[in-house]
Amino acid sequence: MVMQGPDGSRFDNLYLFDDVEPGQRVTYVHQGSAEHGLAPSRSVVTIEAVDAGARTSVTLRSFYASDFDREKHLVDFQAVAGAQQLLERLEQVAVRSAEYRSGEGV
Repeated sequence: MVMQGPDGSRFDNLYLFDDVEPGQRVTYVHQGSAEHGLAPSRSVVTIEAVDAGARTSVTLRSFYASDFDREKHLVDFQAVAGAQQLLERLEQVAVRSAEYRSGEGV
């Protein structure tokens, strides 16, 4: 997967998905980066229905091998902004998908 930074920089990433429960949880391991001196990190995405399925809550938690790795991700790579952008795009896809299924997006 290639991630693109706000300035247009491109970052090659390798993820291994090791726990997938459709509609509930995805757990993956970012394989780190020899180029940036980063060890692998684990992320857990939890998806929960809220308000009897009327809404969906998505939680992303990342666990880093060291404070150095955490700081690199949060400060140097702007991981929080990147995660927010990812979730915004995911929301757009979900809305379009729901519209399509209901016949509104045809």
